[in-house]
Order: sequence, then structure tokens, then C-alpha cells
Amino acid sequence: MPKPQKDSLTVELNKKRDEILNILNLNVAMCMLKKKMPHETIKHALEAITFEKNNPKAYYRLFLAYKTINDLDRAKENLELAIKLEPNDAAMRSEHKKLCAEKSSKEKEWYSKMNGFYGKDKLSKIEDRDQEETLLREKVKR
Repeated sequence: MPKPQKDSLTVELNKKRDEILNILNLNVAMCMLKKKMPHETIKHALEAITFEKNNPKAYYRLFLAYKTINDLDRAKENLELAIKLEPNDAAMRSEHKKLCAEKSSKEKEWYSKMNGFYGKDKLSKIEDRDQEETLLREKVKR
């Protein structure tokens, strides 16, 4: 909408315009989610939030999009915001439990990989190799 027309709107018309744009962006975000286009979903859900800050649907759709791209930290943030705005929604609470369980299992898996990466056996082998290399370097210098 051109700026002169936007400025000429009354407060009531401006509110109505923002409400319609909010609904449209939420619907587009849902369509993009169904078409498996998470980045577009994020874009439209964030746009919906600019028109209505306290919008649990937008935050829930952000959660679904971030979960799709495996950004579990952002997914959890948005789901918690949605739950704060809609505390009686049982579906969101169960999703939160699932997400926390999934996140903790991935963290455990990651830590176990990292623990195996530098376990005691590997560290002792690395230290032994380092000592051998220093001894060889000293012999070469002589």
C-alpha cells in the first residue's frame, strides 16, 4: 500500500488492515509448512508477529518450522512463547515434552561422541606420540 494511502487510514481501518494481514500471513505460513518450505514458513510467521505480537499460532508455526530444519533451540524458544500465550493448550504441552526428550537425547548422543573422541585411551596415545616426536626432534637437532 502506498504511503499516502496508508497514512490516510483511520485508526479503525488501520487495525482492520493489520488484522487481515496477520490472518493472511498465518495462512501462508501454514501452506508453506504443508509444502515443506520451512524458511518461507519462518518468514511469514515472523511477518504475522509484526502485526500481532501476542500470537500463539504464529509462534507455534515458527516452532514447527525450526523443528523441521533441526534448530531445536529456536524451536523450543518459540514453543515456550506459544505456551505462555496459550497455557491451557494440551497439544502444545505434549509437543514441549517430546521436544525436550528429543533435545536431551541428541545432546547425550553428541556428548557420547565427543567423549569417545577424546577418551582416556586416545588421549594417552596422543601424549605418547607427542613424546616420541619430541624425542625424535631432539635427536635430529644433535
